[in-house]
Amino acid sequence: MKQILVPAFILLTGCTTTPSIQKSVDCSSLRPFTLSDYARSLASADIENLPMPKHLYTPEYPKSLLNTGVEGKATVQYEVLETGQVRNIQVVSSSDQQFGRSFKKAVACWSFEPAQQTSTLQQTFTWQIES
Repeated sequence: MKQILVPAFILLTGCTTTPSIQKSVDCSSLRPFTLSDYARSLASADIENLPMPKHLYTPEYPKSLLNTGVEGKATVQYEVLETGQVRNIQVVSSSDQQFGRSFKKAVACWSFEPAQQTSTLQQTFTWQIES
């Protein structure tokens, strides 16, 4: 079974808020999410106003869902601070809680280049199995 992962980004707003502290996450098991994957996912977004990624990681396909052939998606919302750090990650929706947790873990490992303002982003990631 080969997995196909489909990312999509949406820029929601520019804002200034006080960030909440995210829990420390072990990112060592995650695969890098390439800049070309990031760029492809921005086809319908306002690219000039999006933060520039520095370190991105692909969400893992939850093993129990992969082994049982379950496909799905999750949407998270998060802030990219002026420093490039990611904060306030929230799962907006997910077809299974495991997809939401996996995506939230990956986004907690992301970082961006410093920007002029804090941005709130929403992204949907889709897990598909290719036969």
